[in-house]
Amino acid sequence: MAKAKAAAIMAGSSVRSMIDGKEHIVQKGGRYSVTLDDGNVYMRDVFDDCFEIIERGPLTRPEAEIDAEGNFVVEGSPIETGSLTGLEVLGTALGVVYLKAKAKKSKNLYDIFAYNLVRDAFEHLAADCGEIIPVYNGNGVFAVKTHTETPFKFEENGTIVEKTGVSEDLMVFDPYGRRLIAETAYNTTFGEVQHAETYGDDEVIIFKTNTRLKEVETKDGYFVVPEPLDGDRWIEVVVKTDDETDERIRYEAHMFEASAPAGSALLQVQNDKMHSMLIVSDDTVIDSNNGYHYRVIKGEKAVEIVRSHPYLCKKAYGPYKNTLVFANERYERATITVEVTDDRGYVTTIG
Repeated sequence: MAKAKAAAIMAGSSVRSMIDGKEHIVQKGGRYSVTLDDGNVYMRDVFDDCFEIIERGPLTRPEAEIDAEGNFVVEGSPIETGSLTGLEVLGTALGVVYLKAKAKKSKNLYDIFAYNLVRDAFEHLAADCGEIIPVYNGNGVFAVKTHTETPFKFEENGTIVEKTGVSEDLMVFDPYGRRLIAETAYNTTFGEVQHAETYGDDEVIIFKTNTRLKEVETKDGYFVVPEPLDGDRWIEVVVKTDDETDERIRYEAHMFEASAPAGSALLQVQNDKMHSMLIVSDDTVIDSNNGYHYRVIKGEKAVEIVRSHPYLCKKAYGPYKNTLVFANERYERATITVEVTDDRGYVTTIG
């Protein structure tokens, strides 16, 4: 069967026959054939020549796969990929399919493409990636992390040293396939996903890492190598909806970071506007305070209070005094105040 090349016709589209002038609704769109509301099925070449699209139907998340013969199949129809070799469908969005493909020049490495059904076009998103890890695909928001390792050698004090350089990238796309975030790991790796959830209209993805990245200079250039981090690093991605314009919802994405002692855990995603993280360890409480500098409270007693009152309801941060009000599900409250003094350093009061 020949592979279809024309742009997809979305179900729900309004069309007009150029033969009898009657209007119809597309019941089943496709790239190889189209079914109308009167039950008639037209091959795509006939449909394209004899029908006019009045209004396109709503975009949906398509069904897509790499079949047993290696064809890239979308909504039941194989898509012409040319010299591009698709290996795996990574995720989908509204009218978009994210595809892992063989890298063109590098063996054992991979590229990432986004296929747009309406435009029948591939967009090259990333090249020469090692491991490709989809980390989130909720409500159309798609996030993918890449991890690439490069062995290298260099001379140090007369000895040949072998190490493995690493690079990581994080990309986040909105439901229409528009790139919101494209970040390269700099001081630390991105680590592993600890939490991913929808909060109202917002999407939240939280990572934790305990690996830092150190730059090594050699005669062949600079490499970045992983080393243990003294503690944990938390990274949060928040995708929020913005104004609706041009018949599409606008999205914006933010990244926030906070440092914590080793062995820390996420206690709560707060109900504030930016979904700040509440993190605890054995003797430390951290409020990521998204949009501002993260805040730290020390002391085992403070941790005990926060664990039993895990909702941070109110916070007032100042240059010398911080006051936080926590509560539990029964609306029982506990207040923690941290004050800077001239002779005693930080003084924490629990009331």
